[in-house]
Amino acid sequence: MSGPGLGRLYQHFGAQTNNTHHFVEQLKDGERIAKITFDCYMNLLGASFVSLILSYDPDIIVVGGGVSKIEQVIEMLPHYVEKHLFTGVDCPPIKKAKYGDSSGVRGAAMLRKQLLENT
Repeated sequence: MSGPGLGRLYQHFGAQTNNTHHFVEQLKDGERIAKITFDCYMNLLGASFVSLILSYDPDIIVVGGGVSKIEQVIEMLPHYVEKHLFTGVDCPPIKKAKYGDSSGVRGAAMLRKQLLENT
């Protein structure tokens, strides 16, 4: 989930900017280009998550990164995943990372700490 990628997609559909913050504001206001961008982005994301689900059969999916701060992404992601799943395959619960866009950095720091303590 890439903020810059989302911004470029927004601009591709006709926006004058690739600023993700601007995109979010326009999406909240129901602006047409933002809605088209969101639908395309979510379909791409949903299809990508289906590959992960079919490959790894996770019990839960935890979403972090900057785009996870866009509430509509977390709310709507199960719907877009289910659109691309095979019949009979269930979408696991999708949750927002507890520490949001800092979760990856925190996890890396914790792993490093564990490695240092175990050597």
